[in-house]
Amino acid sequence: MQNLTIQNIGTKSGLFSITTSGAFDVKPTSGKIEKGCFFQCEITFQPSQAESYEEELKILYTEYNEYMIAKVIGTGCEVEELPLSRFNNLV
Repeated sequence: MQNLTIQNIGTKSGLFSITTSGAFDVKPTSGKIEKGCFFQCEITFQPSQAESYEEELKILYTEYNEYMIAKVIGTGCEVEELPLSRFNNLV
């Protein structure tokens, strides 16, 4: 998980939506930022394979139909499965 902070440096409040795809997810996907304020989103990475991933994160300022694109990058790792043991006599 990684946090993304968006700041409104404009003179008016603004509505926005955020989209991404593939192994990346963002929450919340939309919001409103008052002028001079910050908004924080959470980006999660859940790869399905042990490989490199590169996707676009698109932030759309809905009132103006303008957008910004950021690149998100992650690398999936293979995790070794460990056998589970049963302990009968725990003290």
